[in-house]
Amino acid sequence: MELMDLYYKIKNPIEDDKDLYRVLKAYSNYNGLYSGLTTASNRDYSEYKKDFGSFLGKYNEEDKDEFYSKVTNYWIKNIKNITSDDLSYYTDSAQEAISVLKDEYINRIGYCRSKEEVDYVLSGKNESEEIQDALDMFTWQYKGKKSSWEHVMNRKISCYRKDAPEVGHRLYVNPDSMDLYKFMNYFITKCQEQDLNYYFKFSKTYMRDDNFVIYSSTDELEDYINILKSIEKEHPDLISRFKEPPILTGKVNDWIGYGSEPVEMNEDKITYSFNSLREGKILDPAIEEVTKDWILENMDKTIVYKNQEMTFKNLISHLVVDDIVDTLKYNIHNMNIIEAVKKHGICEHDLNSKKVLDDIYRIVNNKMEKNLFTYCTKSIDDVDSITLTLRDKKQFKFYSFAFDRVMRDVPRRIFKNDDSYRAKLRDQIEKNSIEYGVDIDKFCVDTYAYKEFLVHDVKNKNKEKSNKDLNDMFKSNQTVMVNSNVIQ
Repeated sequence: MELMDLYYKIKNPIEDDKDLYRVLKAYSNYNGLYSGLTTASNRDYSEYKKDFGSFLGKYNEEDKDEFYSKVTNYWIKNIKNITSDDLSYYTDSAQEAISVLKDEYINRIGYCRSKEEVDYVLSGKNESEEIQDALDMFTWQYKGKKSSWEHVMNRKISCYRKDAPEVGHRLYVNPDSMDLYKFMNYFITKCQEQDLNYYFKFSKTYMRDDNFVIYSSTDELEDYINILKSIEKEHPDLISRFKEPPILTGKVNDWIGYGSEPVEMNEDKITYSFNSLREGKILDPAIEEVTKDWILENMDKTIVYKNQEMTFKNLISHLVVDDIVDTLKYNIHNMNIIEAVKKHGICEHDLNSKKVLDDIYRIVNNKMEKNLFTYCTKSIDDVDSITLTLRDKKQFKFYSFAFDRVMRDVPRRIFKNDDSYRAKLRDQIEKNSIEYGVDIDKFCVDTYAYKEFLVHDVKNKNKEKSNKDLNDMFKSNQTVMVNSNVIQ
């Protein structure tokens, strides 16, 4: 497979109205566009339990034990097999640490059979400070800041006897949590069978579409794709349960997504991740700019909402009222009338009263034109809060952050009804993409990666031609030798 074949095959999500609408839907996510993009697939996350803000998946414990044991036992084996020649490649301090780890710890422990045993071995519990320091230096597990990600790199598993991968590309897979460890066991086994360098991460909390990511060099990208396809061929039932990869990735097929690793420095001198670059520097600014320009030009445009004709600014007033009512209903949920009025100054009966709702709308609408103009020309922090006086002189304030929440749902409403908005949005996304080195034809590809694809394919063609020339020369020489023998 030529990498340019992959490039031409993958679909640009920005070109498709349905996909771009899904991006705008992600933009309305209450945690922001980035969070929306990482949960925009067709996966249903409602089954997962929320625990202090983290969503925990249900894993197959046997597969989990096998995975951690497989990786850790391979690490143990590599330490036990370290030779004096291997040690010569380490610095003096690293040589001392790995010798201590091997002679005083690893050589006296057995192999692991469960995640519990792995945790005990890697913790070095009750061991000397010297062994603890050596473990910190050579453990295969990621020892960075507390994170929901687990990183697995065979360079660490081999105790740095393999070269660090030259990461330029990512492959994304979205397995069900019950299948995650089984899939990773297959993946690692195939990489080891082919002596293929590997570096991947997976999400331990699972509440993301990009819960398994392979980091790849250009030369190894095809190998990883072939491994993934071979797993699909051998275990079709497993792969059939996988969901679509993240929305912004280029679809290699229904379950494998491609994304460039943004390694080039940009004008901010910051290296971004695949999603953060596209969200923070391209999509978010484009959506905000085009939407605000549209609002300023169409604030008094007549539209139909709930079978009523109104101006666009009146529509926003209605959306704000809906948000206020939803918030108040949430506040008084499961309260009787006396409790609700005493604590919040309002009750369920009030929120079903046309008079009360009309009064709220009037107060909101009186400030709407000014607030919309401020929102579009200044910042969300400059938008005035709206104060409602309820029963018993209780007050409810609709703050600027709540106004922003309402406004983030507006772009997809405009997108569905205005072709010119769609065109302007795509134009702005294209301009931002050029500025930050993202290919305008394939939003999942950075411009440097496109060049890498071209160079890789040219090298392969030259290599194939060279091999063909050598084979032809060999065959020609063989023919000459045979004819020479016949003449003799």
